[in-house]
Amino acid sequence: MQERSLDTIFDSTLEIYPRILIQTFLPIALFFSCNSAKAISLDLSKPAGLETLLLQEIGGGSSAGGGSPTSPSVDCRTNGPCYIFETGGEVSLSHSGAFGGISGADSFCSTAAGLYLPSGAGDSSEYKALIMDESGTRDLNHDWVIHPNTNYINPSTGLIISASNSSGILSLPEANLFPFSGSQVYTGINASGSTWIPKTNATCNNWTVGTNTRLGEIGETGSPNYVDSSATLTCDTARGIYCVRF
Repeated sequence: MQERSLDTIFDSTLEIYPRILIQTFLPIALFFSCNSAKAISLDLSKPAGLETLLLQEIGGGSSAGGGSPTSPSVDCRTNGPCYIFETGGEVSLSHSGAFGGISGADSFCSTAAGLYLPSGAGDSSEYKALIMDESGTRDLNHDWVIHPNTNYINPSTGLIISASNSSGILSLPEANLFPFSGSQVYTGINASGSTWIPKTNATCNNWTVGTNTRLGEIGETGSPNYVDSSATLTCDTARGIYCVRF
């Protein structure tokens, strides 16, 4: 019988065992992999370390940096500027308090942005309504549209209207006026305390009712408290809202 050196046996073992490990444990790894829907094709004839094969075939990348890392979320802070405008005076687009909830108000802002935005101000779908409701759908802790520590600029004037603090609350009063001062704007925001909260019984039933039996809290452009003027309107009154690029 032909004798084989220890080095030869060792080298052969190194070639065989990674394949055995892959064939044994790869099905288990695939079962728990979040990428289990990906078609897997291993070419075991190619020299590669076990770690490299598993990274390439399960994770979709490689230990040498050949994969595509997950892209960070993109918003107006990274793809800015962050804009704010109001629809009533600037776009001549008003609405009763029956927006169809928060999602309807966001759609209203997208429509207004498509009509009003200058080129380079982002896609209209990036704009959301600066309002609060009492259902918990939108407030400082839920789906809030103001980023913390960020300047908000009017797209028409190019001036900073306000800057937000670490909680996503805009400074009061405005640093610069909106183009149309004195416009009343639905907000549903109570800014009388140290933070912003939804105004009780003043969100037009979470922005779903447009009759005179319900009330909506308003702000006023040019007012020191432009998101909360301590006044309400009946919800059948057509007014604008603030829209921000998110």
